Amino acid sequence: MTRVRQIRPDGWTQVAIVLICVQTLWRGWAAYDAYFWQDDFRYLADMQHGLSADMLFQSYNGHVMPGSFLMSWVVAATGSSHVLAASIVVFMSLVAAALLAITLRLLFGAHIATLVVLAAALFTPLTLVGYTWFAYGLQLWPQQISLLAALCSYAMWRRSGRTLWCVMGAVALLFGLFFWEKALLVGPAVVLFALLAASGGPIERLRAVIAQWRWFAAPVVLSFAYLALYLVLTNDSKVSADLADQSAGVTDAVQHSVLRLFLPGLLGGPWTATGAVTTLNANPSNVALAVCAVMWVGIIGCSFLQRGRRAGAAWIWLAVVLAIALAMVAAFRGFGGLTVRDSRYLADLVPMAAVAVAWAYLPLRLGGEQRPEASVLKGADDAAPVGAVTPAWQAPLVLVLLAGIVASSWVTVSTMTDRLDNRYSRNYVNGLRTSLAAETEPLLVTPAPPVAVMLGSTQDVAEAMGIKARWVRSGANLRMVDPIGQLRPVGVPTGSWVAKGDRPDCGWLLTPQQPVTVQIPAVGTPVSVRVGLMSGQPQPVTVEVDGAPPASTTTTVNGLGVVVLASPAPTRVTVRLPQGTSACVTDVSAGVVAAQE
Repeated sequence: MTRVRQIRPDGWTQVAIVLICVQTLWRGWAAYDAYFWQDDFRYLADMQHGLSADMLFQSYNGHVMPGSFLMSWVVAATGSSHVLAASIVVFMSLVAAALLAITLRLLFGAHIATLVVLAAALFTPLTLVGYTWFAYGLQLWPQQISLLAALCSYAMWRRSGRTLWCVMGAVALLFGLFFWEKALLVGPAVVLFALLAASGGPIERLRAVIAQWRWFAAPVVLSFAYLALYLVLTNDSKVSADLADQSAGVTDAVQHSVLRLFLPGLLGGPWTATGAVTTLNANPSNVALAVCAVMWVGIIGCSFLQRGRRAGAAWIWLAVVLAIALAMVAAFRGFGGLTVRDSRYLADLVPMAAVAVAWAYLPLRLGGEQRPEASVLKGADDAAPVGAVTPAWQAPLVLVLLAGIVASSWVTVSTMTDRLDNRYSRNYVNGLRTSLAAETEPLLVTPAPPVAVMLGSTQDVAEAMGIKARWVRSGANLRMVDPIGQLRPVGVPTGSWVAKGDRPDCGWLLTPQQPVTVQIPAVGTPVSVRVGLMSGQPQPVTVEVDGAPPASTTTTVNGLGVVVLASPAPTRVTVRLPQGTSACVTDVSAGVVAAQE
């Protein structure tokens, strides 16, 4: 009888699995507890109209991300379930976490120190938004998967020389580009990694990379081909100009994005909720920054004490990749007060930082069993052994560091989770769903609450969630959705523009031969216009506003009466008396549409 050999994970793998599971459960709870927000609703609303090539490859605020739209279509086709959306994000993050562990194991072996950088990358607050915001999660996790899969395939090719790993490297890049154009960073990152991992002077290193053309050929060709496609799809001819325009913001970008955001975030910071609004990471205090600076000086300094000048390759790699990433942000997004403090723009570099720190302390294990013809590929660190005997003091030290990283991250995450759970948008959608369940009358399209829900309209939110209703952009005596998702009559907000006629106790005299026309100033959009009427006997009165589209209504006035019309951008209101003697237009007021008080 043949015995089946059981493969048991070693101690390093067991600890890595525990770390990944704890992180997935912890952040998974945050993902399922959150809700759709801003771009999520726009994605889902667009996908309600069906899937097409034009929809997948549209330019969305300068982004080309068919993978994100494909996943959004899947969610929209199943009833816009947030549980499904959160499951997609959590699954992708789990794949990224597993790939990071595999990458560290491939490059540095089962060294106990790599568990510290693994924990720091898994638990950092920098990636929290990737769990609570579906649209961003569809960018962040594929980007990390693409980078890590490319590094893994490169390391495996260096060991085996098999063409399969060249193909896998190209597939890894294509996967990232399918979700986000920022995956263009993957190619330069791996090329620079190979260049710095090689031995010798600059010429020898360059020759070593050129000798690896079999692996790099496909990513280089794919990157240039994708860049050409991206420029065609976005019609973006201003990239170089943007880079020049944004050069003045480099100092702020380095100060805020790197020194106050990225570096503290890798240590579990910044340990305060101040400024943690929407996707903004918190702004650390000066004391916290000083502690963080001392820790990073110690981390970098000790790496040079440990490995001498060879540690410099890792820090150069991380610094150059950070510079490229910031240049891409400057070109495609621009530096600003929000951008430089937003964790979204650097969170995809967390795995690179983990690899860089491990590389600064440990020799790379890229060489393996080299083919005779590939001896030029062997780097200076390839033959360096990873310590087979772990000193007795290392295990307690690693345990303390792991506990410190998790505790530090918990402090920050616990202060930010409530600000990132998008509770308002969940309540808004629930109120909207209840209000429109049996509604048959037309409703005015108005902006949804912009920050707490989305930059769009109430119609977009309803369509995104599959809620049916009749929507119009102009009309008379309509109802609208208020800020908590309830239906209320359209009104003119207090303090809006008001005009009155010059006749005492009347305003403007209205007769069948003399209509009243009042010019409306620009007050915003959409606009609600309130017209006050007065008549001593029952008479029909017609009120109309221009606009695109216009709106009009005829009502019978007996005594005092009010008509409220809405239109996107009216410039005048006209009141007519089709028949009868005379009536009065007492006043006209106009303002940005608001629910009636």
